[in-house]
Amino acid sequence: MLRSAHHRLVALLLTSSLLASPASALAQGANPAAGAKAKPAKKKSLKESLKGDALTSFNRGVELYNNRNYEGAKAEFEQAYNLSKDARLLFNMAIAERDAKHYSRAISRLEQLLKEGDDLPAQDKLDARELLDGLKQFTAPISISVNESEATVLVDGVEVGKTPLAQSVLMDVGERTITVKKVGFLEASKRITVSGGKADKVDITLDASQKKGTLSVKAIGAPSALIFVDGVEQGVSPWQGEVAADKHTIEIRARGFVTETRTETVAHKGTTVIEVALRPDQGKVRVETDKPENLINIDNQDVGKGTWEGTLPSGSHTLRVTRSGAEPHSSQLIVQTDQLSKVQVTLRSKAGLVPWYGWVIGGGLLIGGGIATYLLTRPDVKDPQPGTIAPGTVPVWARF
Repeated sequence: MLRSAHHRLVALLLTSSLLASPASALAQGANPAAGAKAKPAKKKSLKESLKGDALTSFNRGVELYNNRNYEGAKAEFEQAYNLSKDARLLFNMAIAERDAKHYSRAISRLEQLLKEGDDLPAQDKLDARELLDGLKQFTAPISISVNESEATVLVDGVEVGKTPLAQSVLMDVGERTITVKKVGFLEASKRITVSGGKADKVDITLDASQKKGTLSVKAIGAPSALIFVDGVEQGVSPWQGEVAADKHTIEIRARGFVTETRTETVAHKGTTVIEVALRPDQGKVRVETDKPENLINIDNQDVGKGTWEGTLPSGSHTLRVTRSGAEPHSSQLIVQTDQLSKVQVTLRSKAGLVPWYGWVIGGGLLIGGGIATYLLTRPDVKDPQPGTIAPGTVPVWARF
């Protein structure tokens, strides 16, 4: 049935006489006075309907088909269709695809013909459906699943869509090659054997063009810590993400804590876990004064009397020491991370006594008040002489 219908359709189509548009005008030359019914005009064939470049492409297509150049014939019929939008050319294209053994493409053309050719004669539609049903035995629906979206899917080099595909792809029987491409990923291909009428499913995995691994970073003790990888902020702890399989520098930063830095190598498809307990960014401070009743105030908060020792955040702080009957003392206190800073303060009484005070950093003590007194009482000040203060100490100024 399929073979006989095929030969009949090819013969009629290629001579441009099967699918003709019905005419609506009355036949020329009818006698209006006679009142006789007008006869419909003879249906125009494709060759009679097509004009200009569309007709030229159609004629070339017929010649190529007769010479068994089915690919070329299909291209010419398609060009004629694009120029004329005459649905009858879709059948010619389907026949060329069928004889080139592109069964799924032939089915697609026939389905398009039945959708667009509403004015086709009933017999022509019946013949098209008969051919379409016969071709289905040489195809099968294949479902293609890809792990990445917006990837281009090709079957035997012809694009069929982008992932995720809305429906199965109808493929011709035999060996088929499915290829998936996406920028930033390695191209993946899979060769399958399609059996007529047998639905199947194919899963394809795209791998990144750059080998990657997983990095997981968590800061302990500072939930709002920021994670930086190779100097680029990634997010708030805990953070996990894909990075290149290589050596990376990881920084964990949080206000009030010491920044921690790690260098780790992330393996391809591996997972590297980093957990770091952040240390508060602070140092120790010891303030010693000359009287146990001296009140010690740091950053406008009273912390003790006489002598005080404790920890303060790194940076600058304001130290104030007061006592009834004495001049108050104020100075800036610089605290360094994990270091001990010592300061000694002697308040000057309001009777005019000169105080002494100084800093001790890293074990070295500088008595500022004593230096100031000496400079005031020297009878004759000459050019400065080389200093004798031990390296590493920092002098502070005296109050007069």
